[in-house]
Amino acid sequence: MKRRDCWNIVSGMCLILVSIVGCAPSENTKNHRGSMTTQGVAETYSTPWEARMAAATTAYQQGRYADAENSLQDALTEAEQFGKEDRRMTMTLVKLGDLAATFSNLASYYRKQGRNSEAESLYKRLLAIWEKVLGPRHPHVAESLEKYASLLRESRRDAEAAKLEARAKAIRAGLAQGNSAK
Repeated sequence: MKRRDCWNIVSGMCLILVSIVGCAPSENTKNHRGSMTTQGVAETYSTPWEARMAAATTAYQQGRYADAENSLQDALTEAEQFGKEDRRMTMTLVKLGDLAATFSNLASYYRKQGRNSEAESLYKRLLAIWEKVLGPRHPHVAESLEKYASLLRESRRDAEAAKLEARAKAIRAGLAQGNSAK
């Protein structure tokens, strides 16, 4: 399945969840109304969070990943006010995870093309997203650290790479220790 197809499925699921949660756009809602124009069609949202999520979806689908990231970070800030158990928080984190996966794929593509400075920028952003979404001791963080370290080694930046590798190793050791204790 293509990345765009996955994103469309997740977007659809998010819209369904939004309507289940009861925060779908309403004509009668006067507070926190935000507006956004998508492909020339004005859409109205009852909360800033909804507007930011819609903007993120549109930006992502148009390949404007930096804009999608900014909108998702703003949506996450809004969602944090709802509490960790709120479905809007989960929906925001799912989309951030999808964006992180896209950044990982793009970084690998840039590396293969020798565009290492662009790949490095994406690895940094990828790490920031994974750490925020999953926490600093998650296997995805360790994997991203290892990929970033490999790029640094290719660039002869061995001291920086060694720090990232040590951190990834510590994460994996902690995970292995936690699994053996069960």
